[in-house]
Amino acid sequence: MVIRLLLCEQPFDPTLRDKPVVVLSNNDGCMIACSALTKEVGIKMRCPWHLIREEIRGRSMAMTLR
Repeated sequence: MVIRLLLCEQPFDPTLRDKPVVVLSNNDGCMIACSALTKEVGIKMRCPWHLIREEIRGRSMAMTLR
């Protein structure tokens, strides 16, 4: 459901267009959803934030907490 919300937001929020987007859980900081562009970059689902933080910061990516 989270990825559906993410995909619905992208057409309306210009900051999310054409960027890999990840959604982190607010419980443990793991990635719980991501866009197809994120998968193309090579970031895998359920990765903890502390392991992907530098890779995301080094790219033009968007992140949200849920």
